[in-house]
Amino acid sequence: GRHLSFDPDVALEAAMEVFCAKGFEGTSIDDLEHATGLRRPSLYRTFGPKESFFRHAFLRFEATRLRFFRTALRRVHIGDVLRELVAGSVDTAVFAAGSGPTGFLAILSGAPCCDAYVILSNGDDGFAMDTERRMSAAIQAGQLRSDVDPGDLAQLILILLSGVYVQAVAGCDESAVRAAANLMLDTLRTSLSPINIDPSSRPEAIAEQ
Repeated sequence: GRHLSFDPDVALEAAMEVFCAKGFEGTSIDDLEHATGLRRPSLYRTFGPKESFFRHAFLRFEATRLRFFRTALRRVHIGDVLRELVAGSVDTAVFAAGSGPTGFLAILSGAPCCDAYVILSNGDDGFAMDTERRMSAAIQAGQLRSDVDPGDLAQLILILLSGVYVQAVAGCDESAVRAAANLMLDTLRTSLSPINIDPSSRPEAIAEQ
């Protein structure tokens, strides 16, 4: 077959930035041509129509900007899991706060507000299932209250994290988002006792790097 004269990953990264900034409806093929430096035939041949291109871009967004999520779930202690989930969510929200009402953060917040949500809504619920499994393991290890349902807890965590994205989309000040995230983490730590988190595991990581 013909060899590509461009790097698809580089083009996808550029497209991701455009979709993140303008959303699905707000991004035109002209925008994608300009961002990637590719002509329409090359775009369609490599990524398919705009809907398919957007799906590819969102998957890259997950694999890069949301990589913290899977990494956090692999931590040994649930205290570190919660801390990294909250910190990573805040950092992602701050990064993409300018995406507006139809960008990636709107999708992460779960708001069915645009065609983009429909495009992606048929995917699996991997984040929820992975989080539930991790909460179940923590309960079995005695790191969380035994009377907590892991499925309910997973949903609570995802709802709280989505709230971070909602506030970012709404234009909430970064310092206020980070302060609320610190309070959220402290509340989780307290209400889910026994977590047995080392005191040194306070959410300083949420502070600006």
